[in-house]
Amino acid sequence: MTEYIHPKRRATTCRLIKESMDRPGYFKYLITIKEKDGVVHTEYAYGKDMQSALNRLIMKERTFKIGAKLNTIMIFLIWGAIMTWPLLVLGGELSPAHLLYSFASIAAIGAGLIWWNHYINKN
Repeated sequence: MTEYIHPKRRATTCRLIKESMDRPGYFKYLITIKEKDGVVHTEYAYGKDMQSALNRLIMKERTFKIGAKLNTIMIFLIWGAIMTWPLLVLGGELSPAHLLYSFASIAAIGAGLIWWNHYINKN
């Protein structure tokens, strides 16, 4: 008898292990995941309930996928675009505003990355 292969990943079991010692109200879950190709593996996740633990696990995996796709060259190109966009928008004349807008852009992106990190690593 052949086993049906699902077109998506599935969480086949999710078992409550224990309550978190550091964070009251959070629980540790052992989640068994079955991949598309039939490979089964287990992951640990924390959450207030089973659904939040699954959501945290999915967000963590998405973050690692995005991080793996970014490389140093891509980051350098983004940085170069941030530093040159004021020249394109404000025209060819050089002024202190170019430098101000460039560093303000870097500060805004840095704040966004800090917010994203706090969002991913919710306490």
